[in-house]
Amino acid sequence: MTDMREGLAFALWENDAARAAPNVARNRNPDAFLAEADATRNHWLHHADAVIATLPELVKPLEWTEFLPGEIFKSGDYTVRLDSWHHKQKLIGTCLSPDAAKVAANTHHRAQIMAAFGLPKQEGSE
Repeated sequence: MTDMREGLAFALWENDAARAAPNVARNRNPDAFLAEADATRNHWLHHADAVIATLPELVKPLEWTEFLPGEIFKSGDYTVRLDSWHHKQKLIGTCLSPDAAKVAANTHHRAQIMAAFGLPKQEGSE
């Protein structure tokens, strides 16, 4: 498998066979999946896309601790100051309010996790 999408499609294809006919599942391997007809591969790739599309929403949002009331907030490696947000002490962006900076930091956090899976950036991510 070359990427997460194909790996997930293969796992779904293999699991479907194991559920329906365990003897068929024995012959399902990554090479067999790659050799399947385009229609079959596209069917399972479509299912993989649906799973991948849900992943960003499954990332737990950052939980903020207030260090200076209304001015400085921290969550893990993220810091929000009045009008800016930082990741690992590096300024990443500026915003009009701490709440907007928290939203931006959460978007960045989610994008970092998706990147770790080798997934492309989603629209609206930093």
